[in-house]
Amino acid sequence: MRSSGAATLGRVELRTGRLPGTTDHGLNPWTTRDNASVVVQSSSSGRASNASLSADGDLTTLWEASSSTNEWVTLDLGSTREVTAVRVQAPGGESNPRNFRLQRGLSAGGKFSTVANLTLGNSSDAQDFAVPSSNGRFWRFYVLDSHGAENITLREVELLGPGDTTLPEPLDFEVVNDDAFHVYYVPIHRTFQGLLTQLRLRPGIEAEEIAGRRNASLSPSRGDAFELDWVRIVRAPRVKRVRGCIDVSYEWPDTPESGRDLAGVSNVTAANGLINGFLRLGRTQFSTVEGAEYGTTKSCLQGGGEIITIAGEAFGPANAKVFVDGSPCSHVVHTPGSEEVELSCVSPPVTATTAAEILEATSAYSSLCDVGLGKRNSSDSGFSYEEWASTIEVVNGRMPGLKHGVRYLSYQAPPPPIGKPFVSNVAAYSVDLSWEPPTDYWQALSVTGYQVGWRSFTSTAAGTDGSEVENDTVGAGEEEVEQTVDLYGRRAPLPEAATGNFGDASSVVSTLTEDILFERFNANRTLNHSASHAAATLGPRGQWSGEGHYGLQLVGTAQIENCNRSASCCDAFNDTTGSCSSESGSAEEEAASPYYCAALATPGQGFDTTFTFRLSSPSLRCNTMDGVYTHCRSRGADGLAFVIQGEGPTALGRSGVGMGYAGISNMVAVEFDTHYNPEMLEQFENHVSVQTRGWRHAGSAHGSHSLGSTPNVPDLTDQEVTARAVYTPIVTPEAVSHPNFQASFHFGTFLAQGDRNEGGGEGAADWATGIGTLSVYVGNLDEPCLVVPLNLEATLRLNHGRGFVGFTAGTGKDTWQVHDVLRWSFSSLRQDTPHWPPPMVEEGHSIDVAVNDTSCVEGGGGSCTATPGTVL
Repeated sequence: MRSSGAATLGRVELRTGRLPGTTDHGLNPWTTRDNASVVVQSSSSGRASNASLSADGDLTTLWEASSSTNEWVTLDLGSTREVTAVRVQAPGGESNPRNFRLQRGLSAGGKFSTVANLTLGNSSDAQDFAVPSSNGRFWRFYVLDSHGAENITLREVELLGPGDTTLPEPLDFEVVNDDAFHVYYVPIHRTFQGLLTQLRLRPGIEAEEIAGRRNASLSPSRGDAFELDWVRIVRAPRVKRVRGCIDVSYEWPDTPESGRDLAGVSNVTAANGLINGFLRLGRTQFSTVEGAEYGTTKSCLQGGGEIITIAGEAFGPANAKVFVDGSPCSHVVHTPGSEEVELSCVSPPVTATTAAEILEATSAYSSLCDVGLGKRNSSDSGFSYEEWASTIEVVNGRMPGLKHGVRYLSYQAPPPPIGKPFVSNVAAYSVDLSWEPPTDYWQALSVTGYQVGWRSFTSTAAGTDGSEVENDTVGAGEEEVEQTVDLYGRRAPLPEAATGNFGDASSVVSTLTEDILFERFNANRTLNHSASHAAATLGPRGQWSGEGHYGLQLVGTAQIENCNRSASCCDAFNDTTGSCSSESGSAEEEAASPYYCAALATPGQGFDTTFTFRLSSPSLRCNTMDGVYTHCRSRGADGLAFVIQGEGPTALGRSGVGMGYAGISNMVAVEFDTHYNPEMLEQFENHVSVQTRGWRHAGSAHGSHSLGSTPNVPDLTDQEVTARAVYTPIVTPEAVSHPNFQASFHFGTFLAQGDRNEGGGEGAADWATGIGTLSVYVGNLDEPCLVVPLNLEATLRLNHGRGFVGFTAGTGKDTWQVHDVLRWSFSSLRQDTPHWPPPMVEEGHSIDVAVNDTSCVEGGGGSCTATPGTVL
């Protein structure tokens, strides 16, 4: 329209059936039609009367369906009508319809969509139901079930709607009187939604100013002119659903007059797994709730970049635009449909204003549980979700003045602080933490991990000093996000995660000096005292309680010195001198093994153990030739071993040369051998060796199954010997270059043999995931006498990463001795094993390698050849 003159306001007056602000349906039962049957189809003709009697206006007749479920009648109103209520009257009793749906369709035999799901009581009175305003000619009354009878009876169903005799408040719009054509948009839908019967346009009006609503306008005068090119009545866009982040579905739209419970639901699928059989790893996946017409999406990344979809009506034939808080969405894809239109786009970053609102609204954090579609306050703290929900606006692609914005999207907000954690299962290098996750459903769905902070303290004579606060991230689980977590669930924080504030700190706890600490042995120390430990929980590694109080399991001839082989002995008589764990008496062919009762956590992540032993009371052995003694010597056999194994706390191997460990499966032993057995390919009578055959075969003391051995140790007999074994899962240049580093031929076995899905992958070698080192110290606890390569986790198959540790010993048929352990300490180091993936070289590219410290380039115009044995 173009115009000239003094009037600056135009007006549109409407005639419509909507009564503003009321639910009065007047006298407009659309099912009352003269000389025409309203019922045009039904699921059953009925065994007692015709289905058309269900809408004949006569309460003395009724329709009786032949079954009690899924019966329906289709009503033809003769023309498109607005329906806002349904009135149902039944005879009363168990044959009354109970649950039913009101549906509308484009034709009598076409597809019907549900407008409302309703429930009818078993009364004989007329029952009225308000339904969302909808327009249609063909309607279906679909009965799902009865109140218990085997049939369904219905006297009358009426569809009600507003009349067409009302005149709502007119709509004024500003005009530009410059004699040029302008397109003016008058948002009728903001006043009402329904059938429009008449429209009157006034191109200029006289009006007084109404503060906040309109400016004053002068009266049109003679000579003013206007030209009207076209008037279009177009449906305004209507956004129903927004999806893409954490999606929440609703059956009804959130309007002030709805008065309905808007508790949202989400179709959540939990994909849970276990790390090492105990630590739970979860991932949630969200999908559309079928049948839900409305929906919002929550916790979208503040950095944007997520694909969201918007479903609704009247977005235009093509090229619709989408804005979030005024910022345009990118990569908009417009997919028209017969009834609904769907848009998809990439969300923009949160605006500075919205980000500030989020921080302000969540400074005193509130629950999101009861906030509905963005217009209801949280009952917990009174802060409104609307305060920081973002407006997502769709603009008609052809007529940009037609737009609709709803607060159906919210960006991620920092989660609430977690309550005070509980510390349990205290060890030397670790503790277990337990805490309660968010109790609010929607908060819990949005949490992808937890940040754990701690402060370590060192007690000094002057007081207690605190170090800098450190932190780590635990937990995993977000839709379609693959996250690498370690054995304890730790991972790197997600790059765009919203991090909340720390909650209350736990109580201060003291870690143990050692996981195992036997400064002496007595009968009481063999008992399991874990049940009396105050801070005991079933931790994420499957271990009940912490370390340092589980006692010993005595197997074979093992016993406490001066005791019998039970827990009842003369502790009081030996307290002043100290006692020891005697693994074998001075007798022939004995085998013994004391183990710590509990399987220790992740020895594969490193351990450090120190123990003092004494080999005494050797037997006297005399060699003879032709019946004459040629040589007599007092030296015992066979020796003692420190063992890690996964067989169990009662495992015991062969005596003699087997030293109590040979024959135990799934084990690694550090043997301290005092007797020379040439048939075992031993180096010398006094030597240390690391023995294993992995998890596939029983252990052996034969030299061919040694990862490394050395005779360069002090005499192991007739004195107290202190030894130490340290395993680190990380190989260092210093360890490899140490003069006592050995890699035997047996080492190559673990670089070659492999099972499917073992080690680094399908068919990979056992030690394909990497190599650590085991260092053995005898006498000098600062300088190792033997360093061997070892990947303990790949060599053994431990139960959830836990292995049994202890000692074994054995005596021979002709030679024997007493094997005593005097003191013992052990700690799991909990070292993280780094992972370096192999370099990926694409075709046509090159990789630099060094051959014997000489650089060469593979690929391109040259070549690089390495012979067997070349160091790369």
